[in-house]
Amino acid sequence: MCLFLCTAFCIVLLTIINCVSAKWATRIAESFTALKLVAIGFLVMLGAAWVGKGNVENFEKPFANSTINASSFNLAFFEALYPLTGWNYLNYVAGEMTDPARDLPLAVTYGMFLVIGCYLLCNLAYFAILPKKTMLESKAIAVDAMVKVIGDTGLVLGPLFVAMSCWGAANSSLYTAGRVGHAAAVEGHMPRVLALVHRRYATPFISLLFQAFLGILFLLVDVDSLVLVFGFLTWTFFGGAFFALIRLRRLEPDLHRPYKVNLYLANFMCIASLALVISSVSQFPYECVGAIFFLLVGAGVYMTVVREAVAVPFVSRVSDASLTLMKALFNVDLGETGATT
Repeated sequence: MCLFLCTAFCIVLLTIINCVSAKWATRIAESFTALKLVAIGFLVMLGAAWVGKGNVENFEKPFANSTINASSFNLAFFEALYPLTGWNYLNYVAGEMTDPARDLPLAVTYGMFLVIGCYLLCNLAYFAILPKKTMLESKAIAVDAMVKVIGDTGLVLGPLFVAMSCWGAANSSLYTAGRVGHAAAVEGHMPRVLALVHRRYATPFISLLFQAFLGILFLLVDVDSLVLVFGFLTWTFFGGAFFALIRLRRLEPDLHRPYKVNLYLANFMCIASLALVISSVSQFPYECVGAIFFLLVGAGVYMTVVREAVAVPFVSRVSDASLTLMKALFNVDLGETGATT
C-alpha cells in the first residue's frame, strides 16, 4: 500500500508540473536525463573496476544451463524493447518543435544509439559484478551491483539513481501521452473534452489529467501482464504503421516528405513486428485475446461514431456535459498547445 501511495503521489506531482508549464516539464526531462547518464557512467566504471581486479568468472560460460523458453523469450523482448520506444514518443511532440524536419531525425538517430550504448554497458557491468542466480532473484539489480562493489554506500546511491531514472521516464511518458490524447481529440478521434487547453498555461490540461488517472489505475495491475499487453498492442500498431508507410511510399512516391525512412528498415521492422505479434498470440493467447477484444470494441466505436458520424444521443449528452463541467472547474477552452522547443 505504501508503494502504491508513493507512486501515485509521484504521478500526481508530475501531472501538476506538466499542467502548469510545458517548459518546466522539458527542463525536468533534460535534467534527469543528464543525471541518469551520470549514474550510468558511475555504474559502468564500477563494473570496469570490478573486472580490472580480475573478477571475470561471471563471463565464463555465461549461458550454461540456460533453457530456450518461447514465452519467456517473448516477454523478455517486450521488456527490453519498452525502454527503447523513445523514438516513437518523439513523434508525439513533433508539432511543438520549431524545426521537426531537421531536429526529429537527429534526435531519433543519436538518441537511439545513446540509449542502446548505455543499456549494453550497464548490462555488461551487471554481468561482471553479479552472478546469474543473483540477477534472476534481484528486485533491484542496480542497487545490488553497487552494494557488492562499494558496500553500504550503494544502499543510498542505488535507490537514488533508480528513483531518478523512474521519475524521468514517467515525466517523459506523461508529457508525450498527454499530447497524443489532445491531438486525437482535436482531430475528432477521441472525446472533445480531451482537446481542452488551459488558457493561461497553454498545456493539454484535461488530457494530462486523464493520463494521470489511467496511470494510477494501472498501478493496480500486475506489471508483467501490463508489459505483455502493452507490448502486444504497441507492436501491433507499429506493424500497421510500418506497413502503411511502405504502402504510401509506393502509391505516392512523389509526395513531399520533410524526412524519409529507409524502406529496407521499414520492411525489416514490419516483419519484426509481425513476428512479435504472432509469437505473443501463440504463447499468451488469453491475454492477447483480451487485448484484441478491447481493440475491436474501440475500433467499432470509432468506425460508428467518428468515421460514419453516427449521432448517439447519450454520447453527445455526456460529451457536452463533460465539456461544460471541465470549463466550469478549470480555466480551459478548446485550442492549441504552445510550442516548447
